[in-house]
Amino acid sequence: MSLVNGAEGIGTGWSTNIPCHNPRDIVANLKRMMKKEEYQPMHPWYKGYRGTIEEVPGGKNYIVRGEYEILENGDIEIKELPIGKWTRDYKTFLEELADSKNGELVEDIREMHTENRVHFIVRCN
Repeated sequence: MSLVNGAEGIGTGWSTNIPCHNPRDIVANLKRMMKKEEYQPMHPWYKGYRGTIEEVPGGKNYIVRGEYEILENGDIEIKELPIGKWTRDYKTFLEELADSKNGELVEDIREMHTENRVHFIVRCN
């Protein structure tokens, strides 16, 4: 179940970070193993995730990116955050950029989230 649901934690002298995997891939590999066949590598998978998950050359590490688009007027539309990044934390990050005296990067932040989707429109200076 750790492969399906993922796991993250720290214990005395140990830590783990197991990403979620597609249950269909897990079942297919279990069937291969029962037939004494070699299993196929599995990659992180999150149901409904629209960002990208790219394997770093050499394997075992991945780069997870959200989804964004630069609109014609120069605004940035953010439609997906990286796995593990919470909407509230990201909003705080954007607000800090808007309030910073030395950067003045962000002029306005609009939120149009739904229950299942993040949706920010960020106007930059």
